[in-house]
Amino acid sequence: MNALELEVIRNVTSILILHPRGIAPEPLTREYRQMTGRDIPLEYLNFSNLKTFLLKHARDQVRVKNYPFGPLFFPVLPDDNPGLRDIADLVQKTAPKGAHSSTDECTRSSRPRTKFKEPIPIPRNIISNITTILEEHPGGIDIKDFNEEYISNFGTDINPKKFNCEELKEVFESIPDVCSVHPLPSGFRLYSSQEAVRVNKEAWERTRVSDRLEEYREKTRQVVGKHGSVPVTDLNHLFMREHGHPIHVQYTGYSNISDFLLHSQDLFHISTVNGLPEVSLAVQIPDS
Repeated sequence: MNALELEVIRNVTSILILHPRGIAPEPLTREYRQMTGRDIPLEYLNFSNLKTFLLKHARDQVRVKNYPFGPLFFPVLPDDNPGLRDIADLVQKTAPKGAHSSTDECTRSSRPRTKFKEPIPIPRNIISNITTILEEHPGGIDIKDFNEEYISNFGTDINPKKFNCEELKEVFESIPDVCSVHPLPSGFRLYSSQEAVRVNKEAWERTRVSDRLEEYREKTRQVVGKHGSVPVTDLNHLFMREHGHPIHVQYTGYSNISDFLLHSQDLFHISTVNGLPEVSLAVQIPDS
């Protein structure tokens, strides 16, 4: 097992220890991104999904259970695996006061450990009711508002304890093919799975554009810095000769090279020489 695989397993395990009742792949992936600032590099590790990766490399740390709605991942608790005791202690020390009381329960080896019950599958009629409400809110709905609307529409609420869950959020996280829970500063927002895919895709596209923009800014700085002053019309040719590919402006969020340069005035200065625009460095930054 290589260093990257070990890092992924450590990160996943530190998340799972907070979810003794299990967590579905989608919310686990989202929490991984929030914790590390990047996605789980499954494609780089040559795995098509998280379940396959964990079954191959983390059987001692992670337990996978299959349900009709998909897999859930459970931690191998510290009493079962002493190797996780340090992680549980670290999580408990860094968690806000009063948060994650289930982790506190897991780390007290002197106290008999509670055997957590696995989630009970959600009945189809309740899933149908959930889907009905979500279809009326394509932009998502806060969980607290969802509960009020559910009671108004169907005359009853969803009792999480009927499904071995502590709170409504856990019920929704157990049906990732139906809905997706997204954290907000004031609570949690619920989307239909189809809408969640769109929201996640838009967020990913924004991240991708931001990352590629910085990449092209740096590569263009290198080209302009090497030549001193470059006619804008020649910039793409010189860029391709230097880096092996042209400036793909569609990856930067701009429609053409001129817009890209004009919105990068912290790096580039555009002047007119013999009636033609030329670009030079706004601040001379020596290459290392």
